[in-house]
Amino acid sequence: MTDSGSTLGLTGGGLPPEEPALREGTVLAGRYTIVRFIGRGGMGEVYEADDALLRRRVALKVLLQASMRESSVERFRREVQLALEVTHPNVCRVYDMGCHRLSGDDRAREVYFLTMELLEGETLMERIRREGPFAPDAALPIIRQIAGGLAAAHAQGILHRDLKSSNVILVGDRAAVTDFGLAKLLDNRLQSSSSGGAIAGTLEYMSPEQLTGAELTPASDIYSLGVVMYEMVTGSVPFSGTSPIATAIRSVVEQPPSPRLIAPDLSVEWEEAILRCLRQDPGARYRSPLDLVADLSSGESPESAPVFAGIEPSTRRRRGFLALILVALGAAGAFLIRDCAERRDAGGAGQPEPAGNRAGRPIVALLGFKNLAESADTAWISTALSEMLTAELASSSQARCLPGESVSRLKTDLRLPAADSFSAETLSRVRDACGAQHVVIGSYFASGESFRMDLCLQDTAKGETTRVITRTGNMSQLLSLVASAGTDLRDALGIASLSPEGSKALSSTRPGSIDTVRTYAEGLDQLRGFDALAARNTLQKAVDAEPAYPLTHLALSDTWLALGYAGHAADEAKKAYDFSGPLPPELRLSIEGRYRERARDWTKAIEAYGTLWREFPDSLEDGLRLAIAQIRGAHELDALKTIADLRLLPRPLRDDPRIAMTESSAAAALGDTQRQHSAATRAVEAASAAGAGGSLAEALMLQGDALSNLNRPTEAIVCFEHARKICAEVGNRPGEVSALIAIAAARQEAGGFAEAERLYAEARQAFRKLGDRRGEAWALSRKAIALRLQDDLGGSEESFEEALLIAQEAGNDEAAAAILNNLAVVAWLRGDRDGSKQRTEEAATVCRKMKDKRGESRTLGNYAFMLMQDGEIATACRICDEASRAARDRDDDGVLAETLLRQGECDRLRGEVGSARTSVEKALEIARARGNRPITAAALYELGMVLRELGEPVPARGCGEEAIAILKAIGDERGAVMPRLSLGELDLDQGDAAAAEATARKALSFAPGWRPDNPGAAAADLLARSLLARGDMPGAEAAAQRTVAYLSRGASLELRIAAAITMARVRASAGNPGQARSILAQAQADAARAGLSIREIEVRLAEAEVEEDDGRAEKVAVILKDVAERADALGLSRLARQARRPPGKEIASK
Repeated sequence: MTDSGSTLGLTGGGLPPEEPALREGTVLAGRYTIVRFIGRGGMGEVYEADDALLRRRVALKVLLQASMRESSVERFRREVQLALEVTHPNVCRVYDMGCHRLSGDDRAREVYFLTMELLEGETLMERIRREGPFAPDAALPIIRQIAGGLAAAHAQGILHRDLKSSNVILVGDRAAVTDFGLAKLLDNRLQSSSSGGAIAGTLEYMSPEQLTGAELTPASDIYSLGVVMYEMVTGSVPFSGTSPIATAIRSVVEQPPSPRLIAPDLSVEWEEAILRCLRQDPGARYRSPLDLVADLSSGESPESAPVFAGIEPSTRRRRGFLALILVALGAAGAFLIRDCAERRDAGGAGQPEPAGNRAGRPIVALLGFKNLAESADTAWISTALSEMLTAELASSSQARCLPGESVSRLKTDLRLPAADSFSAETLSRVRDACGAQHVVIGSYFASGESFRMDLCLQDTAKGETTRVITRTGNMSQLLSLVASAGTDLRDALGIASLSPEGSKALSSTRPGSIDTVRTYAEGLDQLRGFDALAARNTLQKAVDAEPAYPLTHLALSDTWLALGYAGHAADEAKKAYDFSGPLPPELRLSIEGRYRERARDWTKAIEAYGTLWREFPDSLEDGLRLAIAQIRGAHELDALKTIADLRLLPRPLRDDPRIAMTESSAAAALGDTQRQHSAATRAVEAASAAGAGGSLAEALMLQGDALSNLNRPTEAIVCFEHARKICAEVGNRPGEVSALIAIAAARQEAGGFAEAERLYAEARQAFRKLGDRRGEAWALSRKAIALRLQDDLGGSEESFEEALLIAQEAGNDEAAAAILNNLAVVAWLRGDRDGSKQRTEEAATVCRKMKDKRGESRTLGNYAFMLMQDGEIATACRICDEASRAARDRDDDGVLAETLLRQGECDRLRGEVGSARTSVEKALEIARARGNRPITAAALYELGMVLRELGEPVPARGCGEEAIAILKAIGDERGAVMPRLSLGELDLDQGDAAAAEATARKALSFAPGWRPDNPGAAAADLLARSLLARGDMPGAEAAAQRTVAYLSRGASLELRIAAAITMARVRASAGNPGQARSILAQAQADAARAGLSIREIEVRLAEAEVEEDDGRAEKVAVILKDVAERADALGLSRLARQARRPPGKEIASK
């Protein structure tokens, strides 16, 4: 890795330029060993170092304290914490920061340092100097990656502020952007008179607003990217001067020269894109780096698109660090998984490579036909004509016809009236909304046996009618009249005549009789009008009349799914697939994708949709279906890649709000609540701008769900209420009731349990009237969760049992497995261990029936947690092994990380810290590779706990601090309680009882509300021990009693033993050694029975302390000798040191 021109470096300290500040072998912060000197930038030095904790090579950048004012240090820390949050393959990761004294007490030799990903390559600047300017085709893959990295940072609210060619490292085909967010604090070369602060960055690459000290936005980084692009294709930057001030003035007052003056072969498109980045007005530049890439990629077959890192699946925000996994059915999240995956047209494994021209085929929208007779008896003909003519045009695959579901959504969103033609203004709105170049609309008149239809082909760009096609005849001739009109339409659109095979495939899309046409069309109207109960009966008639017609089976499958009958939906989808052989390939693959989804065969679903996406890369709907299948199949990162590909479609397709909605759903599945919220907000903005009511309701539901996950229930309710109102306006009763449940869940989050229960009951009744069994089970499950949180375990169990019965009757195995997991939790909380085990086994059996290895693994992990709470550590370890095997069988790294983490915790509690470290470090490696921040934080916390027992307090503290920073960044302040307490434990180990007390008191403010209440008990116990160490006996007694109160609400055996040790020490300090001995004897027996080796040893240390206070020195010596030997044998250095403490020092910290 090189560092030419880096903004990070040394600026003081009197070092000779030829001598590195650090020698090989120097160890910084007890962790990083210098391997070699790499280079020196304008402000610092870069080394290769070995990280002893995580056993990897890193780049270590050193900054002298002299280069930073005292007031800058804390801001610098905050900037580094922000940089830690940028996790993207095209960003050089920042791992850690620290401080080290080079020698003695010389403050001038005190240095701050950063550790970063070690990149073995060259800078983009060096490549340009070595090989000269890039050709555009060679430049685009690098620009695409830089843009992807910037977009990921901007999504986290982070600006680079010093993007330049020397801050882009090229490693093979990979480009990585370095030094995110650090220039602002480190570069003091210019001062802004307006702000009085440093202007960050390198002058040649800085935006005008950056040079004048104005407020910065992502547009500033886009300007810098434009300079980098200019440099790539010309070999020079657009502005340079004889001095820094001259350069700055030119950038502010002059327009940039065209890059074609230097590179005359550069295309006009590239020139316009570069100059748009370099516009003086930030608002005139691209809104996003990805918009720039899309313009440059227009008409091309894109190479690897930006890769977005994600985090591990979780439909609801975690309530407490590594808390009990309550498998709830979600609030808005459940609405979206159901609606997005099945009801709307947007629909493991692997990521298909997109192929072909994204600009693609002409898009045709068939927007319905006006019933001139105005007879309800002939209303079905409008839908029938649309469906059959869509098949006529789509059969050749030379035109892309909007699916009927998309047309229904479009008509609702734009509130299109029934008409026989549209004005130029309406046509323009249609084009802006869906990208259709052509609209087919018209009218028909049916009376008795006579029939006439007039089709109007309209050009949305010109705003005019280009062809009128009329057919007249008898109703019995409807199929042949449509076929004849279809031929004329294909001719009008310039579509080649069908081959004999194509004609045969087209004929298979037509029902065999007018009666089937009618019932099929009526059923579709009812389904799209949100009356699934009526649609079920109508479509069943169509299926009975013509059992081999695949499209009626597919529609009936959609209907059963809307009613919550997953088994029936899968059966009908299978029949549709079985009869789909003669259909055109595109339609056949689409049916296969639906069938595989409903059979929960996500690998084959992804294969089917992936083939469609490869063959037809201009199809927004196919790309969305693929992304949804990838999310449902637990290939969330692949889904995010597909979403990035969708953003390369031409406008307006790439601005469709469903793309941002699908990204938000992927982020929700991954647990990345900040990204979930950001994407949902973009979807709301896009849907609002387009006037898309139905899409806006869905986007608002996603936004509300994200706000709930960010612990902002009041704001969430506003979103849900707005969505509910929109659904009511458009007649979407199922969506309206789903919004009602989301409102209830948000009120529950805010403590309004009574109101929530009332709303759940109202929702249940509404779902029952709709015939939606899944919705009914969902409402009952949400009510059961509310009752559980209020300690009404009997009522909770009763509601869950009722929900289970409904799910089982409807053949909804996925819901049944989730409910059974919840019943296992309720049984455990009631003390019914046999019942909990039985329910877990039933849930695992259902998961195996569905071939759901992920669900099975999580079910077993859930049970292992409950066993650990009870002290059944050996059994929990065995269950964790089984869960890990299930995850490995499915090649599911995300769940494997969770199970390895649980395994590591089990091993630590047993005192097997070596194997614990191995498991946790592997979990951490997987979580970092996936960009999974919640699991990364959990692994760092657990690794810190292991390192504490190994006697390594400095790296243990680093792990805890990084875990806290990650959890704060994703908005999980409660989740940060346990990592904070781990830092308090380290403070107490090192004799800083005051700091430990402060940590415990802060933690207690977050502790209430969990069952089991491990965080509350742990915080109160730490407070008691801190006060005991400070000699505050009354305070310690009160805190110990508070711990007992938390324990009465449920907590692990391990914590109960810890609290017993503390209580014994408090009793001994109060002059009651006999009572202390009795408490410790019971604690010793409990720890031994459970195999909790660390707690066993801590009991013995407390016993030694009691005996010492009682003047029994010989017994103390025997105990401490035994403890030291056992701790040494297990590698428990912390406890071994306590056993060998100098006479008179406190023995036990617990």
